[in-house]
Amino acid sequence: MGYSLLLISIIIIILIIMVVLVGVQRIKNDPYKDLSLDEWNCPECGFLVQVGSKCIYCGYNNNSK
Repeated sequence: MGYSLLLISIIIIILIIMVVLVGVQRIKNDPYKDLSLDEWNCPECGFLVQVGSKCIYCGYNNNSK
């Protein structure tokens, strides 16, 4: 009984450590780090661009950073 409880405890601790390591790794690899999240109106076609620096309709690049 004592060995099975010890084995289950070790497995749970290993799972918790793995979850924490995966969480920390995902924080380091932020896919939205270099993406411009500012909204802007395209001067060429008037479309409201919500994410990025390129208009998806006319291809205008907004380089005002």
